[in-house]
This record gives sequence, structure tokens and C-alpha cells, in this order.
Amino acid sequence: PGDGFARSFTIPGPLVGAVRTTQRQKFCDPRYHKYARFKEMVRLIANQHDVPHAISPKQSVTVGIWVSWVKRQRVDLDNIVKSVLDALWTNDRRVLCIQAQSTEQTGEESAIIHVEIPCQRKTEMAKTEDCQPKLKKLVDPKP
Repeated sequence: PGDGFARSFTIPGPLVGAVRTTQRQKFCDPRYHKYARFKEMVRLIANQHDVPHAISPKQSVTVGIWVSWVKRQRVDLDNIVKSVLDALWTNDRRVLCIQAQSTEQTGEESAIIHVEIPCQRKTEMAKTEDCQPKLKKLVDPKP
């Protein structure tokens, strides 16, 4: 997108963290199959919100992830971040800023994803430390 881009969407639970596997395990490991289905669901929802499949080398991306957990044993937040980025883009090296936050609550498990791709001119002038996803505007965790 040349004019800048910002989208937010919600991924329903249960959330699945990234699974590290060998090539052989991809065919027989049930954990990997669950992870692959989760990535397909995330990409489908991202498609519905027009999140691009690829990031141009001239673009930088900021991603915010706000995770709500049900009180139970949960997946590490960094594994959720990895699985979401893997689902969104096969090459995520242009994601220059990531902000993630998790909270426990009693409702439904979910993740709110916010993707920002500034217009190309702003991207060329931007510095990594200036990236700030707008998570606080997305969801206020306190009722």
C-alpha cells in the first residue's frame, strides 16, 4: 500500500504458539498440524482485513499484539508473536517494531492484532525507535 496502512483484527482462541520441528515432523507431529491450522486461520482473517501477503523492501511494518488469556496454562507470549508473524508473512524481516502484551482474564481467549505500514515517504524517514503501535487505543484492559 502506497498511502499508508493500518488494520486491526481479532484472532479467536485457543491461541497456538510457534512449534519448532524438523521437516519429517511436519508430516507426523500433531502439534505441528494444530499450529499449521492456526496459521491458516490467522491468514484467512488477515485476508478479510486486506493485510498484504508480502512486505516491500522499501516498507517497514509495526505490529502490535494484545493477548487475553483465560486462567489456565498458557503458551509463552513470544511463541504467539512468532506464530502470528509466520502466519502473516513468509518473510517478516521488514517488521521493524513489535509490541506485545498479555493479560489473564475470565472471558474468551483471543488476540488483537494491529498492523501498520506507513506510507513509503514516511517509511524512508522513520527511525526504528519512533515505531509505536497503538495498542492502548485498541483495547483498554481495565474495564
